[in-house]
Amino acid sequence: MRQKKLTIAFIEEIAEIFEILNYENPKVFLNPSIAILSAIILTFTTSFSVGLLIPLLIMFFSLILSALLRTNVRRWIKPVLFILFITIFVSLPLFLAQISGVNISNKNWEDAVYLILRSTAAASIFITIIAHLGWLNLLKGLRNIGIPEEIVSMTGFLIKYTPIFLRDACRMIAAREARLMGKTSYKNIWLTNVSVIGDLLVRGYERGLRLNAALKARSFSSNVVQRHDKLFNLSLYDLFLLFFTIIMVLTALAVKL
Repeated sequence: MRQKKLTIAFIEEIAEIFEILNYENPKVFLNPSIAILSAIILTFTTSFSVGLLIPLLIMFFSLILSALLRTNVRRWIKPVLFILFITIFVSLPLFLAQISGVNISNKNWEDAVYLILRSTAAASIFITIIAHLGWLNLLKGLRNIGIPEEIVSMTGFLIKYTPIFLRDACRMIAAREARLMGKTSYKNIWLTNVSVIGDLLVRGYERGLRLNAALKARSFSSNVVQRHDKLFNLSLYDLFLLFFTIIMVLTALAVKL
């Protein structure tokens, strides 16, 4: 019974994290194009940085930016903690290898710590900006910086429909496990969970066909977001974000050189 609750609780947490990105902010302070471009550059810079300086500065800036943009703390910290948990789980072999004396790399402890810091810092700055923009402005920003239309549409549907499919999976798992009689083993529980995947694929394909037909019937195309008109309308928040992005890129290059 504990295994059943753990599986459903984990899937529900992922659904809640996607719903955080599926939020529509009524008052946006950042230009979507500038914000998305800065988020991509800062995330890329943090992910490939060397040492502790860049990740720590990005984490500190994420806290400041979330406070300036008046982002709800729960909406920001929950995805970041989830990424932190996943990264620690992935880095666990490096810690275990260090304890047991096995050298996977030259510096197991440092590599694990750097991986955790870089991943968490990159997620924190990206989530800070995306959580502020909301779903619709995210798509506007992606389209305005030249991302192909197919990728923009797939990103929008991914954010919008992932929580729906995850909650469908929770209901299906609960229904199938309710039919298991008597004492069940972990093997039977996992086989039951895996059998849900095929049904989800069929439901997803069917829902996608209905959605595509509905969009075309209402707009004669599947383009649900129009191009943003105020591409170069900059505010003090945009200038502050651009200035920090340039400083971080220059600092990362200086550290590598």
